[in-house]
Amino acid sequence: MKHLKTYEQQLNENVWNHIDNQYEEEYKIYIDAWHTDDDDEDGHSIATIDIATDKVTYYDDRAKTDKYAQEMIKDAIDNIDPDIKIEAQANKYNI
Repeated sequence: MKHLKTYEQQLNENVWNHIDNQYEEEYKIYIDAWHTDDDDEDGHSIATIDIATDKVTYYDDRAKTDKYAQEMIKDAIDNIDPDIKIEAQANKYNI
């Protein structure tokens, strides 16, 4: 008999095997994810962070509740260089 996972068990599982928060372009941080460790697998962006505002835009709704994704998003926001943030805000608001 197959046992179904509880909702809580499903929430505690990570959707992705690897998540990277190091790619930055045009004052956005891209949260990229991979399902496996296979080097041939193409990753995809699951979210972006606007450096000027810290606003997160999700491209995969599962990232909203995935603990690993949320940890990587928080880490990226917490580690934004203050000088880059000021530059991004100046660019966004034409200051």
